[in-house]
Amino acid sequence: MGKQTQSFQDMLDYVHLYRLKNKLLRETAENDRRIRDNRKRALLLNNLNQYITDSMTVADIRAIIANMHDDYESRVDDITIRNAELSKERRIIRQKMAIHAGKKQSKEDGKS
Repeated sequence: MGKQTQSFQDMLDYVHLYRLKNKLLRETAENDRRIRDNRKRALLLNNLNQYITDSMTVADIRAIIANMHDDYESRVDDITIRNAELSKERRIIRQKMAIHAGKKQSKEDGKS
């Protein structure tokens, strides 16, 4: 009975890891979308800044745009760092899943 319980627990662990890996993949895709969106915003602000001239008497607008641009770039950096963390976590999960799969295979080989 103990072997069946352990086998069932191994299966539950594997399913948990598989679902966690997929969740991390979805989150990574969402972060990629956020990076793309924020890069587009930064480009938009760069283009907007080219059209604003000092003759418009809006020097303060330039400072605001520069600040907004920096904020968007900072967001891209933060999301890129988070993506790296997610990739590392996914790699660890894949390794654990491979270990679980190896245990299952060796148990099946032992039964033959």
